[in-house]
Amino acid sequence: MKRRWSLVGAFCLLAGCGLFQVRVNGEMRTTGGSRRMAQNAQEERERERDFNAEHGGSSKKSKDKAGKAETARAEGLRKETLALKRELDKLVHEDPGVLPADKLASLADERKAFVEEGLEAEAHYLSQLATYYRIENAWRGDAAKTPDALATILESTAITSGEVSGKDKPQTFKFKAEAGKCYTVLLRLKNAGGEDDRMTSFFLDAGKDNSSMQRFDVHPRTTRGAGSHYPLAKSYLHGACALKTTDVSANVELKYAGSTNALKYVVVESAREKLPQYVALEMQPRFDDSCDAENWVNMWTNPLPGAVLYGSDAPFMPYEVGSAEEMWMTAWTSGNGDARLQRAHLSSEPPKQLKFNDKVHFRGCPHELKDAHGADGIKVAQCYTSLDKKFNPQFDAAQKAKDNAVGILAEIAADRRMTQLNNSYAAEEERTCKRIEADVEKKFEAAYTKIVDFYSATPVKSPFDRAKELKLTYDGVSEIGCVGQSTCSL
Repeated sequence: MKRRWSLVGAFCLLAGCGLFQVRVNGEMRTTGGSRRMAQNAQEERERERDFNAEHGGSSKKSKDKAGKAETARAEGLRKETLALKRELDKLVHEDPGVLPADKLASLADERKAFVEEGLEAEAHYLSQLATYYRIENAWRGDAAKTPDALATILESTAITSGEVSGKDKPQTFKFKAEAGKCYTVLLRLKNAGGEDDRMTSFFLDAGKDNSSMQRFDVHPRTTRGAGSHYPLAKSYLHGACALKTTDVSANVELKYAGSTNALKYVVVESAREKLPQYVALEMQPRFDDSCDAENWVNMWTNPLPGAVLYGSDAPFMPYEVGSAEEMWMTAWTSGNGDARLQRAHLSSEPPKQLKFNDKVHFRGCPHELKDAHGADGIKVAQCYTSLDKKFNPQFDAAQKAKDNAVGILAEIAADRRMTQLNNSYAAEEERTCKRIEADVEKKFEAAYTKIVDFYSATPVKSPFDRAKELKLTYDGVSEIGCVGQSTCSL
């Protein structure tokens, strides 16, 4: 009995001290002992759980709150900038006066705010946009100060300025181009006039040295949104970099109502390696003509600054870049073909390996003298001019005979005469003009070999990361132009 009592006593002692536990439905519980001790332990566990939940949740909520605040600030900046841009565009399009200084200052403040928020794309776009407004404003201020103002904006030197008028024939102004220098020609109609008043053609003519001129232009900014797009201002930007020192004639044609309008111009000069980035970013190269192999090979092996960009395995030269709102560009391939490319898919750095087509695409030569500028192009165009001069009167007479034919036999005779003339023209074309073009095509094949060898050995690198800048400006205008919209058309 005494021994049994001891076992029971030990059990009671353990239970009374709360040291005996059993598992009930998978959970450890204290049997017997102090309820207060068990209750205290449970309360401690709950306090610990609540503390962890409160402080962990607080950290997450703080991060979420900060992220929402950052997004709200960015959206607010974009909305402010979009409203300001629309105001300035409306003034450029409708008001010939000087743009308000406070609005231009606000645009600079917006750009600074984007930089501070780390919004790189928007900041880059505003840099390009602000330069556009500054150039536009330079035309609207004191005319005597316009040349120096434009030169300052483009970090160049003004070498000549003036205005030309007249719409019945091409107008001309001249300047001297030096080898190794680039020339940006800024032009603007004196009076904006109606939508049809504009400069209809422009060409920098260096005569026998045309092949040494590497020409370019920049697409004018236009109104945006649905419907037809119109130029914001009657302002234009063309230019060229010279490989030889030569005299240049700028040939201009104008269209406008009345008789009192004119075209103002300013020519600024810069070293080739210092071509203004504002110009180089949206620059669109222009070949001399489709028949000038010398100009073509120079444009590829000694390209305009930033003109050559790269895809995954090939070089391209975008020639229809458009404004920042354009996602797609049209480019020349090294084989003289065309390609449609997205800004985001181009790089300023050449890939490790380049691929080339085995043949060049020869586009043929111009058949009209107005489109021919190189020596070979002029030769072919002169050939076709002579051919047309010889055969056109005969074709006109044959067509007249057919129109006036009386009876089936007369119509048959007129048709036979027309067929004979067509055959004679084709034979003469093959014997003369086509033979000249075939020789030019051989020159293009030799030029293409030079281009392939050049890029296989030493691919051109852009003096600045143009591909990145093109993408950033598009991303920037997209973020600003589409703010608050689920679908958007720039």
